[in-house]
Amino acid sequence: MGSLANPQVRGALICLVIAVVYIFLWPGRNDRERFRQLPLWRRIVLRWFHSLTWVLIGVACLLWSKLTAIAACIVYVVFLVTARLGTASQR
Repeated sequence: MGSLANPQVRGALICLVIAVVYIFLWPGRNDRERFRQLPLWRRIVLRWFHSLTWVLIGVACLLWSKLTAIAACIVYVVFLVTARLGTASQR
């Protein structure tokens, strides 16, 4: 299970790398003052949910779990809706 020859492990590692990248590249990183004005729940969602999505996808790759994949989809939809709310309110 832990060999890099296993495609599930490679997929999980790729997802982990993407999650780490999104820890540093997140919406609001360039305009921190406007980001601080958002409610706490929106800051948490915009800051962490995209990375959390990739972590859950990686776990789903390792465990071959539909439940974890569904959780990743739900987390990503929450992230997208929250991000879209931010752009709609800025108009």
